Amino acid sequence: MTLSTNGRLEDAEVHFRRALELDPSSFEANHNFARHRFAQGQMEEAVTLFFRAIEADPAAYAPCSIGASALRVLGRKTEEARLTQLALARIRRRRLRYPDDQRAIYLGAVALAREGSTDEALEWARRAEVLDPEDPVALYNLACVACSCDDVENGLRYLGSAVAHGYPHLSWIENDADLAALRADPRFDEVVAPLQAAARRAG
Repeated sequence: MTLSTNGRLEDAEVHFRRALELDPSSFEANHNFARHRFAQGQMEEAVTLFFRAIEADPAAYAPCSIGASALRVLGRKTEEARLTQLALARIRRRRLRYPDDQRAIYLGAVALAREGSTDEALEWARRAEVLDPEDPVALYNLACVACSCDDVENGLRYLGSAVAHGYPHLSWIENDADLAALRADPRFDEVVAPLQAAARRAG
């Protein structure tokens, strides 16, 4: 994942595939390779890997949530809905034990927004923001919540704040179905301009 995050995509893939050779049922190898593929826009393979991760860990909620986003890109709406429901079920169980788990809360907010439970989604989003208002990954996911609730203004605001607080993944922003409304907005390029500039400098 370090290689992937730093743009060494071919090197990262070598290590992901070696990890899966060593342990095909590894949650970490399948989940992280799925995230790598998602960021590249390779949604078919990402979905396959996310489903393997879901099977490997019956408590894991992140691959359910991100996998649902990949399924949305592919237009597989029935499977997306089922995976969103599974994500929520796992997240609700998680919150029974850890009610202030910020990651569970903001991914749960995304899932609720996708389901159309707008009021509850926004309530969860507010809670996640209070827990750490400067966490860039949380802010990114709050942008996803806003977009799923048809609130482009707050989506742009949260995404801009995520970038300002160090969110580095331009490729993720460019491929996430939840942010489609932002990418269609003429102000989008201004929001992600710092990441685009960093990508140009990196070559």
